Amino acid sequence: MIDEEFPGGLAFRLVAEGRFGEAYASLEDLVARGEETAQVCLQLAWLSYALDDPRALETWCHEAERLAPDWAEPHLALAWAFETAGRLNEALEEYDAALKRDIAPLARRQWVRERRGAVERRIPMW
Repeated sequence: MIDEEFPGGLAFRLVAEGRFGEAYASLEDLVARGEETAQVCLQLAWLSYALDDPRALETWCHEAERLAPDWAEPHLALAWAFETAGRLNEALEEYDAALKRDIAPLARRQWVRERRGAVERRIPMW
C-alpha cells in the first residue's frame, strides 16, 4: 500500500497505474508548494524520460544535484539518458561524476564502472 501522505506518494500510485502525465503534474505541484527535494526532482527527471522530454530530464537532474550535491543518482540518471541517446561523451562525464560520489551497495558501484567502460569503448578514438 502506498502512503499518499508523504511527498510524492500520490505520484507513486499514479505511476503504478500508468498515469505518468498526472504523476508528473502532482510532483510539479509539490515543487510549486515549496516541497521540492532532490528525490522529488529525480522522480520528475525519470518521468520526463518516460514522457520523452530530454530537456526536462536534464533540468530536473541538475536541480536534484543542486539540492543534494553528494548524491550520485542524478548523475546516473543523466548518464543513462545520455548513453541511450548516443551522447556518449556526456554519458561518460556523468558516470565519472557519479563515481566521485557515494554509491551503495558495492554491486551498484561495479555496475556503474561496467556501464562507464561500455560507453568508453563505444567512443571512437579518432
